[in-house]
Amino acid sequence: MHITLPTKVKQIISKLEKADFEAYAVGGCVRDSILGRSPEDWDITTSAKPEEVKRLFSATIDTGLQHGTVTVVIEKEGFEVTTFRLDGDYTDGRHPDRVAFTSSLTEDLRRRDFTINAMAYSEKRGLIDEFDGERDLEDGIIRAVGDACERFSEDALRMLRAIRFAGQLNFKIADETFDAIKEFSPNIAKVSVERIAKELEKLLLSGNPEYIALVYETGIFSVIAPEVAMLFENGEISASIKALSKASFPEKKELYQIRLAIFLEGLGADKAANLLKRLKLDNDTINTVKKLLGLSLREVENNETDMRRTVKEAGHKMMPLLLEMRRAKGLKDNKDLYQTVIDNGYCTSISELNINGKDLMDAGIPKGALIGSTLERLLELVIEKPELNTRESLLLEVRRNEE
Repeated sequence: MHITLPTKVKQIISKLEKADFEAYAVGGCVRDSILGRSPEDWDITTSAKPEEVKRLFSATIDTGLQHGTVTVVIEKEGFEVTTFRLDGDYTDGRHPDRVAFTSSLTEDLRRRDFTINAMAYSEKRGLIDEFDGERDLEDGIIRAVGDACERFSEDALRMLRAIRFAGQLNFKIADETFDAIKEFSPNIAKVSVERIAKELEKLLLSGNPEYIALVYETGIFSVIAPEVAMLFENGEISASIKALSKASFPEKKELYQIRLAIFLEGLGADKAANLLKRLKLDNDTINTVKKLLGLSLREVENNETDMRRTVKEAGHKMMPLLLEMRRAKGLKDNKDLYQTVIDNGYCTSISELNINGKDLMDAGIPKGALIGSTLERLLELVIEKPELNTRESLLLEVRRNEE
């Protein structure tokens, strides 16, 4: 097995080796390289202690010295270099109470979550694969390193990570690992909602978002979102699960919002928003999903007037998301009608009216709430008859209403 290491990674490993330390690329970068994927990050593990790493390299950042991690900076690019370590007890179910450094790479790899993440590589020694991670990659298996129950009792987040990796890689979770997730699923309550939300986001953005059903099958949704578990139990979510992978969008954030709305449609807008608030998602995502779910209740438009009304309620920013949500669900999306609204420059908002509040006051309407209600009435008129969106026609309508 040969892995082409980036030049800067080779520089770091070489410098550590020349100082008589062991050093390897480790974890996800090795896994992705074997799979032919481009790694997002390159992490390095070494027998050198943090202070020894800092002595060898001129530019370093103390990223997590208590866990043995130093970031080595080469030409403004940072690489985490972590000392071989053993983890102590995990009394909080998330973090080791203490770490101890070790001279054994095998012991360092033994503490990791899954076999496919427990491989190391250097040009000097080649691939170090003590736990058959390469075979599991070939077989498409997510398997815990050693005893799965121990791995999940140490860090409950690993349960969601197993499902997320399965979705990202289109792998199967090994039976004993899956059974251990079911057994330890109540421990997910020990994990912060922010970390839970991030794993769910990565899963929904994966190539296999339907794997989110495994979060229910393992019992995790019963702990973190009982209302979602109820949708599964009542059989109200199967169509939504099937639609998830059909949704696509150029921007990741919008794709995430669309897939969230599809997945949570059975809850309705308000309950879905409350769940997302509980998971501490950003306000833009919460509001977008809530609005998409409200808009999804609208009947599909039959004509241009119906489409103008939908655009009025949704706004142009939301319309592409709504149309993609419809398409993914197998509904008529009416993109052609929406394109007609755009091509003709039809007015669908007060800001697009060819009249404003000052014009109305000049026409004799007193400042205050009546200005707003008059503009709303004029917008309704223009939605029905777009040709009336001229200053003259709208002022004529105002004067006619005053008579």
